[in-house]
Amino acid sequence: MDITKYKISDTEYLKINPECIHDHECKTCAQIDIDYVDEKNNIYIKFGHTTVSSFCYFLTKYDAITQLLKGTRILDKAITHDLGFEWNQFYKGEQKSNEAFKYHLRSNDHKEIRPYYNIWIYNDEEGNIIFEITPFYPWFYETKKTCPEKIPYKLWIKDYKPIVKTIIPKENLKQWIKQADEFGKKYKVKFE
Repeated sequence: MDITKYKISDTEYLKINPECIHDHECKTCAQIDIDYVDEKNNIYIKFGHTTVSSFCYFLTKYDAITQLLKGTRILDKAITHDLGFEWNQFYKGEQKSNEAFKYHLRSNDHKEIRPYYNIWIYNDEEGNIIFEITPFYPWFYETKKTCPEKIPYKLWIKDYKPIVKTIIPKENLKQWIKQADEFGKKYKVKFE
């Protein structure tokens, strides 16, 4: 079993890069990089680092995965029609609350690797597990002086649209749990 390739579809997957885990370091605190790969459409997005323990905990212990498999983590259309749009509007100050957070899986803005993206995972009304990647406005804290390539938010949001929106078969998500469990065993991850 490949514990570093988390299959979404036949051509899409999350790739875990554990090269930065060294024998002399705490394995639980060690950082791994996560990348999204779509071989068919030639899309490669670096999502940056997380700890081994956070990654393994999310997939093996966190209740969200159980809800996804049961089909009960349904995106509330009364809250939002588009998670990425809502996320951007919240950070721009255009809305007061950010209900999208509970569907959030990863982002790469902490790496300061432009362009910025967010990963979302939720169920649709039919119980399908939806995997979505949306763009995040990268210049919220920049000025034209500090970042000459800055595009005004109102202009940027006009062209906003999700980058990826696909269904993860339940069998694939179940396999993710097994892989993360093996990954955790290999790197001796312990949860309190």
